[in-house]
Amino acid sequence: MLHVIRSTFALLQLVSSMMLLPVARVSAQEATPEASPVSAQSGIFDGPVDIGGRSLYLECSGVGAPTVILEGGLDTAATQQFIPIVPGIARFTRVCAYDRANLGLSDAAPKPRTVADMADDLHALLAAAHVPGSYVLVAASYGGLVTRLFAHTYPTEVAGIVLIDSTHEDGDADLEQTLGPQLWAELLATGFMESVEGIDFATSNEQVRRARASSPLPTVPVFSLTAPLPTDEPFEPGWPLAMNDVFRAENADLATLAPGERWIVVEGSGHNIHYDRPAVVIDAVRDVVDAVRDPSTWATDATPVP
Repeated sequence: MLHVIRSTFALLQLVSSMMLLPVARVSAQEATPEASPVSAQSGIFDGPVDIGGRSLYLECSGVGAPTVILEGGLDTAATQQFIPIVPGIARFTRVCAYDRANLGLSDAAPKPRTVADMADDLHALLAAAHVPGSYVLVAASYGGLVTRLFAHTYPTEVAGIVLIDSTHEDGDADLEQTLGPQLWAELLATGFMESVEGIDFATSNEQVRRARASSPLPTVPVFSLTAPLPTDEPFEPGWPLAMNDVFRAENADLATLAPGERWIVVEGSGHNIHYDRPAVVIDAVRDVVDAVRDPSTWATDATPVP
């Protein structure tokens, strides 16, 4: 998983010629007092939304239900990260992306922050912007932890989940144990446990562990997409080959989060599957949206975990 070396990968910026659907525009920056409170229920919406003394930046487009909510990876503004897949999703349902606090066009928030803070922010944002639920949550990399904790905390608001090469809550501990003291110290020296968002990684991991231990995810369609791992060479030069097996075990565990969960290893892709194989991600989202609209499609067309 490239997300394991979380601070070393910058996301690509795609051309602005990828246009959204031509529907009526409602911009928060241009909203009049009569339009308050801000509403992102329909039309193309973009702008800051006050969640109580600070704002988060939100973009929405498309028409239909359930609404898809895009959760970005570590230190990544989701409104930029998901440019390759937003137009495709907007063709069959409403889709919204937002920038977490301390990222993109959103306001700053006190540090350190945890995934519980992020999940609560998202909940406040969706309420303040009147984004209609329930939601299909689509998360890349570290955003998978935020999405899962949101689902544990607000289960009645979640209709489905798509994980894109998600981080595992035991990833840091597994990495430290398998690398050993010297390699772990070298990794820490690169800033591995630091982030622009100011995340307390240890506390965040523990929050997800506790949530998972105390209650299952809501019984909704869950689709997990993971990138392939090398079989005969270390994930990183100088690392033990056993680390690859640890990553595979984490991926397999993430494929057991919900009954009937689907899992695909996306060949020909790196960590950023939404860039390398966007059609695969769009199809996975469509499958989950279809299952929310017609649950029989998930029951009769479920694929076994490989």
